[in-house]
Amino acid sequence: IYLIGGTPRAGKSTLAKKLVEMNDIPFLSTDFVLHMVSDTMPQLNLLKPYEEIPGKFFPYILNLVKHVQGTIKDYTIEGDAFLPAHVFEFQKQFAVRSCFLGFSKITLQDIKDHIGENDWLGDLSDADRQNLPNWIVEKSHILRQECEKFNIRYFDMADGLYDQNIEKAYAYLIST
Repeated sequence: IYLIGGTPRAGKSTLAKKLVEMNDIPFLSTDFVLHMVSDTMPQLNLLKPYEEIPGKFFPYILNLVKHVQGTIKDYTIEGDAFLPAHVFEFQKQFAVRSCFLGFSKITLQDIKDHIGENDWLGDLSDADRQNLPNWIVEKSHILRQECEKFNIRYFDMADGLYDQNIEKAYAYLIST
């Protein structure tokens, strides 16, 4: 199982799609599962506050990994609904290869340049949109520290060219 975590807009889906294109390894975004469960059972209040999503979502992703591990040879799960501490727990039970993506610096224009297929920027208030780069950098810093603590690979998407960083992360994931 390949686990790709990180901040919003860091390239998790792009990296997962590269695994599909180059290696025929299917993927699922935790966003799909998170929103499906939340829409089906809104009383679980999984989506708010954002900082609590990984903790609330952990039992669901644990069961997802368990069921995928037993039925599919290679599979990718990507999203921001799990943390390095969760990956550390997965590694105790399952064969997983993982990395996290984040930014040491980013601008709102950088975010717009790599918007992807799910453009949720328009859903944000002007203030939240303007604060988004700082928020992503803060979350990335925390992720990087946690990755170091658990010896999980972290890629700084601001270190050089974005596409080259996707290539580096891809090469890391498929290496043995």
